[in-house]
Amino acid sequence: MMMRSVLLALALLAAPALARADSPWSETPNAKMRLLDGAVAPDGSRLAAIEIALAPGFKTYWREPGESGVPPTFDWSASDNLKGAQVLFPAPRRFEDPAGFYQGYKAGVILPVRITPAKPGAPVTLALKLDYAVCEKICIPVRGEARLTLPAAPAGSSPRVAAALAAVPVPQAPAEPGDLTVGSASFESRAALRVLVSVPDAEPKAEIFVEGPSGWFFGKPERQPSLSPVQGGSGRPLAFIVPAEPPADAAGPVTLRVTLVAGERAVESELPLDVPAKAP
Repeated sequence: MMMRSVLLALALLAAPALARADSPWSETPNAKMRLLDGAVAPDGSRLAAIEIALAPGFKTYWREPGESGVPPTFDWSASDNLKGAQVLFPAPRRFEDPAGFYQGYKAGVILPVRITPAKPGAPVTLALKLDYAVCEKICIPVRGEARLTLPAAPAGSSPRVAAALAAVPVPQAPAEPGDLTVGSASFESRAALRVLVSVPDAEPKAEIFVEGPSGWFFGKPERQPSLSPVQGGSGRPLAFIVPAEPPADAAGPVTLRVTLVAGERAVESELPLDVPAKAP
């Protein structure tokens, strides 16, 4: 019996630890945030995540908040053995309120973070100061602070972080063949863009989210049927008319980032756009 107990103890010591340690919650009025150990992504990269939980009826914002709202900002400067932290955003939704439209999340969100250690094979200590906004009828800026050490050898897995990673739009080249495709962008007028996309026939509520260089503003896209073929697209063509306000001195080639969301699928493409010089 004693020998059996010794062997069992040795087996338990040799088994990999499956528990993961997440940071304590950093609580503010109507919201709280923490860091999660996300273990390993399917491509082998090390993952962490930022979890934001909200009180009922409150919302927080995507990286491009829309007409109203404040995007989150991330300060990792107090971290140890951290070379890079790439925050990934699950596909947002667009909502309307008396102040206009906003783009973000209700009930909370998990933001996966790809971690690059400065010294591979050693633990990474993450120290995050997160400035974000939570809103019901008015927008309140808050700050959360969290600290978490990621072991050099990840333990177990994190289904919640994996699910959040699966909701991040897939990077895709413009006009890549498929039924969910971002085709092209061009000016309808100095104040509006026309973005052509291809979506699955069974998905009538596709949406796009447009981002541009610093100083650009984009209004709420208007979805229209289109007969124009979409290069690379095998689905139903759609056109989106997007109000656009480029800076007064904007001219020449720029790059737009377009996120196309159709049901549970989302892709993200970088589109070239030639900005005509403003008439004197």
